[in-house]
Amino acid sequence: MEALLVGVAWRTQGASGEELVFAGNLRLDKAQCRAAGLADLYEALRHLTAKYQAMNLSAEEAAVLKAVALANSDASLVDCPDSVQRFQDGLHEALQDYESSRREQHRAGRLLMSLPLLRQTADRAVEAFLRLHRHRRVPLHKLLLEMLDAKA
Repeated sequence: MEALLVGVAWRTQGASGEELVFAGNLRLDKAQCRAAGLADLYEALRHLTAKYQAMNLSAEEAAVLKAVALANSDASLVDCPDSVQRFQDGLHEALQDYESSRREQHRAGRLLMSLPLLRQTADRAVEAFLRLHRHRRVPLHKLLLEMLDAKA
């Protein structure tokens, strides 16, 4: 879920007004989110988006944040934990190298400090989508349902 939300925050940076850009053809403003039962998710996503907007998040940084979110998933039964650790180390090193090439000393740390907010926002998204599904307000794709069930 975190990787999906980084994408929403990244796309929303360039949007005008108070819209959230879920996809190229799906933009929702506050009133539309409220009508869909997503008012709390709207507020959380606007907060996350504002944080990344203030940092002027680049496409490269968004890609690394998505990868970090995937590498830090709560998968309890990992076949090769050493491989996962090496992958995480490589991501951290890539982020550090990228930020040092831009001559921004503490930027990598600030991006990593945004991960708890990203996780909180993802938890809210899971709760919101599960609630919508339980009340049968919105049909959800089977793959999304499996992901939500795994998080619940």
